[in-house]
Amino acid sequence: MVGILTIHALVQQAIESGYLTLAVEAQLRRLSQHQRSRENIYALMKLQRGVMEGEVKQESHQSRYQQVANVGQDAESA
Repeated sequence: MVGILTIHALVQQAIESGYLTLAVEAQLRRLSQHQRSRENIYALMKLQRGVMEGEVKQESHQSRYQQVANVGQDAESA
């Protein structure tokens, strides 16, 4: 998965799996600094749309939500 070196391929993989890992998200950030083509911009827009519509889940968001939930549970226990 991380060996894929094109934005388009990484986006397609995330959309097909319905999940965007932290590693792929970081790789997309790195690649987007150097691979600025119309095709890549459209691919990133497609991924963003998938995330906004709930078709693609982000590992980074799930980690954040879990931390918030844990803090809430700790406050209730105190």
